[in-house]
Amino acid sequence: MFTFSKPQDNIVSLAFSADFTKLELVWLNTQSGQIVNAGFVPITSVEVVTRSILFPDSLLECTQTLIQKMDIPKGVPITVMLPSFYTRMLNLPTGVPEADLNSIVLGEAERSVLFKKEEPTVDWVYLGDASTEEDNQYCIYTAYPVSALTEKLGLLRSLGLNIHSVETNVTATINGLVTTGTLQNDT
Repeated sequence: MFTFSKPQDNIVSLAFSADFTKLELVWLNTQSGQIVNAGFVPITSVEVVTRSILFPDSLLECTQTLIQKMDIPKGVPITVMLPSFYTRMLNLPTGVPEADLNSIVLGEAERSVLFKKEEPTVDWVYLGDASTEEDNQYCIYTAYPVSALTEKLGLLRSLGLNIHSVETNVTATINGLVTTGTLQNDT
């Protein structure tokens, strides 16, 4: 969805829980690997099925309360974490360039009935070539409604938050597993 422009010493993850009942925050110092602060506040302002915001002022108030409670410095880069909306594994022939995956994944998401009337944005993780004789490569992708994403980001930016990236919980988890070496990525 979005990526960091450069490495940061501190980063904050602002995550909506999977059932949209909590807004969770983790402040990480990337140099030391230590969690500086973490916490959550309950929210009731997001409609679970459509992911639309029912009460924008309530969401803003919850977010501001959490940022102040955790004493987050102004300007710290923030990653917004969203629950996955539509997640699939894509099996492709070997040889498809990784650079072409975004277009391919977006096309796949647009074919879903969920996105017949709503434009998707996609986030994906390339898992590399299969270790079998099948001659395939795999990626896991998740799609999210653009209007719901734009609405949330607009509200969060109105608070002056420095949003540097957006990820879904599925791709963030897989990226974390790859980063820690728990899951091998063949790229």
